[in-house]
Amino acid sequence: MSDPLGAVDHVAIAVWRESVPAARRFMTEVLGARAGFLMDRPDFSFQHFHLGDTKFEVLWPTSDDSFLTRFLEKRGEGLHHITLLVDDLEECCTRLEAQEIAVVGKDTSQPQWQQAFISPRSAFGVLYQLAQPRQRRKPAPE
Repeated sequence: MSDPLGAVDHVAIAVWRESVPAARRFMTEVLGARAGFLMDRPDFSFQHFHLGDTKFEVLWPTSDDSFLTRFLEKRGEGLHHITLLVDDLEECCTRLEAQEIAVVGKDTSQPQWQQAFISPRSAFGVLYQLAQPRQRRKPAPE
Protein backbone atom coordinates (compact mmCIF):
# COMPACT_ATOMS: atom_id res chain seq x y z
CA MET A 1 0.00 0.00 0.00
CA SER A 2 1.32 3.46 -0.88
CA ASP A 3 1.13 6.68 1.10
CA PRO A 4 -2.07 8.71 0.75
CA LEU A 5 -2.00 11.10 -2.19
CA GLY A 6 -3.84 13.82 -0.29
CA ALA A 7 -6.83 14.63 1.86
CA VAL A 8 -10.31 15.21 0.45
CA ASP A 9 -11.10 18.94 0.48
CA HIS A 10 -14.48 18.93 -1.24
CA VAL A 11 -16.87 17.20 -3.59
CA ALA A 12 -18.06 19.39 -6.48
CA ILE A 13 -21.47 19.12 -8.10
CA ALA A 14 -22.22 20.82 -11.43
CA VAL A 15 -25.67 22.31 -12.06
CA TRP A 16 -27.24 24.57 -14.65
CA ARG A 17 -27.63 28.22 -13.61
CA GLU A 18 -31.41 27.87 -13.39
CA SER A 19 -30.95 24.95 -10.94
CA VAL A 20 -28.88 26.95 -8.44
CA PRO A 21 -31.80 27.99 -6.17
CA ALA A 22 -33.03 24.39 -5.99
CA ALA A 23 -29.49 23.10 -5.38
CA ARG A 24 -29.03 25.62 -2.55
CA ARG A 25 -32.35 24.58 -0.99
CA PHE A 26 -31.39 20.91 -1.29
CA MET A 27 -28.04 21.48 0.39
CA THR A 28 -29.41 23.60 3.25
CA GLU A 29 -32.97 22.34 3.80
CA VAL A 30 -32.70 18.66 2.87
CA LEU A 31 -29.09 17.87 3.84
CA GLY A 32 -28.86 20.51 6.57
CA ALA A 33 -25.59 21.94 5.24
CA ARG A 34 -24.47 25.44 6.15
CA ALA A 35 -24.02 27.80 3.19
CA GLY A 36 -20.50 29.19 2.92
CA PHE A 37 -18.11 30.92 0.56
CA LEU A 38 -19.52 32.14 -2.77
CA MET A 39 -17.25 33.11 -5.68
CA ASP A 40 -17.96 34.46 -9.13
CA ARG A 41 -15.34 33.75 -11.80
CA PRO A 42 -15.40 34.94 -15.43
CA ASP A 43 -17.06 31.80 -16.81
CA PHE A 44 -18.44 30.03 -13.73
CA SER A 45 -19.52 30.56 -10.14
CA PHE A 46 -19.46 28.29 -7.12
CA GLN A 47 -20.62 28.13 -3.53
CA HIS A 48 -19.39 25.95 -0.69
CA PHE A 49 -21.70 24.12 1.70
CA HIS A 50 -20.48 22.61 4.97
CA LEU A 51 -22.01 19.43 6.32
CA GLY A 52 -20.16 18.37 9.44
CA ASP A 53 -16.53 17.85 8.41
CA THR A 54 -17.47 17.54 4.73
CA LYS A 55 -17.48 20.37 2.21
CA PHE A 56 -19.54 20.34 -0.96
CA GLU A 57 -19.12 22.78 -3.82
CA VAL A 58 -22.01 23.58 -6.13
CA LEU A 59 -20.74 25.10 -9.36
CA TRP A 60 -22.55 26.47 -12.41
CA PRO A 61 -21.62 28.08 -15.74
CA THR A 62 -22.08 31.81 -16.24
CA SER A 63 -21.33 31.84 -19.96
CA ASP A 64 -22.35 29.74 -22.93
CA ASP A 65 -18.74 28.84 -23.76
CA SER A 66 -17.75 27.79 -20.23
CA PHE A 67 -16.07 24.43 -19.62
CA LEU A 68 -19.04 23.74 -17.33
CA THR A 69 -21.53 24.38 -20.12
CA ARG A 70 -19.74 21.77 -22.23
CA PHE A 71 -19.62 19.37 -19.27
CA LEU A 72 -23.33 19.76 -18.51
CA GLU A 73 -24.33 19.39 -22.17
CA LYS A 74 -22.37 16.14 -22.37
CA ARG A 75 -23.01 14.61 -18.94
CA GLY A 76 -25.88 16.49 -17.30
CA GLU A 77 -26.06 17.69 -13.72
CA GLY A 78 -24.22 15.75 -11.04
CA LEU A 79 -20.76 14.95 -9.75
CA HIS A 80 -18.12 17.11 -11.42
CA HIS A 81 -14.98 16.42 -9.40
CA ILE A 82 -13.44 15.46 -6.06
CA THR A 83 -10.67 17.73 -4.82
CA LEU A 84 -7.68 16.35 -2.95
CA LEU A 85 -5.32 18.74 -1.17
CA VAL A 86 -1.70 17.79 -1.71
CA ASP A 87 1.45 19.09 -0.07
CA ASP A 88 3.60 19.08 -3.22
CA LEU A 89 1.80 19.19 -6.57
CA GLU A 90 4.95 18.56 -8.64
CA GLU A 91 5.89 15.48 -6.63
CA CYS A 92 2.31 14.24 -6.74
CA CYS A 93 2.10 14.57 -10.54
CA THR A 94 5.46 12.84 -10.99
CA ARG A 95 4.34 9.98 -8.73
CA LEU A 96 1.10 9.54 -10.70
CA GLU A 97 2.76 9.73 -14.11
CA ALA A 98 5.28 7.08 -13.00
CA GLN A 99 2.25 4.83 -12.45
CA GLU A 100 0.96 5.67 -15.96
CA ILE A 101 -1.91 7.75 -14.57
CA ALA A 102 -2.92 10.56 -16.96
CA VAL A 103 -2.47 13.98 -15.35
CA VAL A 104 -4.17 16.81 -17.26
CA GLY A 105 -4.89 20.52 -16.90
CA LYS A 106 -1.87 21.33 -14.78
CA ASP A 107 -1.84 25.00 -13.77
CA THR A 108 0.86 26.44 -11.52
CA SER A 109 0.39 30.05 -12.63
CA GLN A 110 -1.22 31.17 -9.37
CA PRO A 111 0.85 30.56 -6.25
CA GLN A 112 -2.22 30.67 -3.97
CA TRP A 113 -3.88 27.68 -5.74
CA GLN A 114 -1.90 25.35 -7.99
CA GLN A 115 -3.79 22.48 -9.53
CA ALA A 116 -3.83 19.51 -11.85
CA PHE A 117 -6.38 16.81 -12.57
CA ILE A 118 -6.35 13.05 -12.80
CA SER A 119 -8.08 12.25 -16.06
CA PRO A 120 -11.36 10.38 -15.63
CA ARG A 121 -9.98 7.87 -18.14
CA SER A 122 -7.42 6.85 -15.52
CA ALA A 123 -9.82 6.98 -12.57
CA PHE A 124 -12.92 4.94 -13.44
CA GLY A 125 -14.82 7.92 -14.83
CA VAL A 126 -14.19 10.29 -11.91
CA LEU A 127 -12.34 13.60 -12.29
CA TYR A 128 -9.98 14.24 -9.38
CA GLN A 129 -8.62 17.74 -8.84
CA LEU A 130 -5.23 17.84 -7.13
CA ALA A 131 -4.72 21.18 -5.41
CA GLN A 132 -1.80 22.71 -3.60
CA PRO A 133 -2.99 25.85 -1.84
CA ARG A 134 -0.43 28.34 -0.60
CA GLN A 135 -1.54 27.38 2.88
CA ARG A 136 -4.09 24.90 4.08
CA ARG A 137 -7.38 26.58 4.87
CA LYS A 138 -8.74 26.39 8.38
CA PRO A 139 -12.14 24.77 8.69
CA ALA A 140 -15.04 27.21 8.63
CA PRO A 141 -16.32 28.11 12.09
CA GLU A 142 -19.45 26.27 13.21
